[in-house]
Amino acid sequence: MSLRRTRVGRLLALLCTAGALALFPARPATAGQEFSFQQLMPLEEANLRTIDVFGAYWWFEGKLRLDTSGWVGDDGRGWAFVTGVTSARGLNYKLGYYGWMDIFFHELVEVRRDPVDGVLRAKVPFLFTIVGPGGGQLPSQMRLAITPEGVRVTGVTLGGAE
Repeated sequence: MSLRRTRVGRLLALLCTAGALALFPARPATAGQEFSFQQLMPLEEANLRTIDVFGAYWWFEGKLRLDTSGWVGDDGRGWAFVTGVTSARGLNYKLGYYGWMDIFFHELVEVRRDPVDGVLRAKVPFLFTIVGPGGGQLPSQMRLAITPEGVRVTGVTLGGAE
């Protein structure tokens, strides 16, 4: 008799638990993809080698270090931590002087999947600085394309954002 009551008790406990779980709506499952890239790219690949700014034409030699990591969900939205740094020597052709371009940013930005080509797109604000004669600072923006192969800089807007 006690063996039968134990089985009945277990069955009742199982049914009560299943009923309680059925009362609460399940949270929809969301799958996402994580990404992480660390790259060192020449300034020409970052659209920063030749620049017409502060009333003069500048030419720089150096590299941009770009570290990008983040997550994107099934709906095509996500976020990325983007860190970029460069310190490059350049020549101001109008004044004939050398100067330094300094860029550093560490930003959390929104990422969206482009419906046309499926590439993840992000816009990163940063402060563009040239130290030396004819230099100055400008709030700027870098546009990124994130693919399984890595991150590309698709454009830079100096002195404003789109």
